[in-house]
Amino acid sequence: MFGSFAFTIFVMTINIDFMNDNKTLLQLFNFQFVNFEKEIMQTPEEHLWRIMPGIRNSIGHLCLHICGNLRHFIGKESGGIDYVRDREREFNSPAIEKNLLLDEIKTTGQTVEKVLSKLSPEILEEQIIISFLPFSLTKGQFIIHLLSHMAYHIGQINYLRRILAGTQ
Repeated sequence: MFGSFAFTIFVMTINIDFMNDNKTLLQLFNFQFVNFEKEIMQTPEEHLWRIMPGIRNSIGHLCLHICGNLRHFIGKESGGIDYVRDREREFNSPAIEKNLLLDEIKTTGQTVEKVLSKLSPEILEEQIIISFLPFSLTKGQFIIHLLSHMAYHIGQINYLRRILAGTQ
């Protein structure tokens, strides 16, 4: 019931000071990037691209999706960093090596840090319209949505990694 979308609606109804504080946003993203990297490091190479029955995505595809989403919305849209998103590739890429996924995570983390460190409270308070959302919100609120989206998929990666390892 409470997915990333529901969380975004909840965030819209409250005024949290940290939404306009890039230092706190950076700490929250850094925390998630540590977990993200740890999950990929703990996944054996042979499990990265395996798709289980009833599950649409592999760990590798989820990794590419998280990175593509953040590099597009934070890097390109908020920071003006040149990036061409290939969402189709995020979900259909042939297998690439773990070290290349880890490089992608590192590059994405650096991009997020570079952009967020430059966003002032005034910029975070700007109203924006996102084409796939039926309402407007502030840039800070949308960044919280991106953080929750990232955490959601890292949780999926965690469960999938443990299922593939045969542990619950």
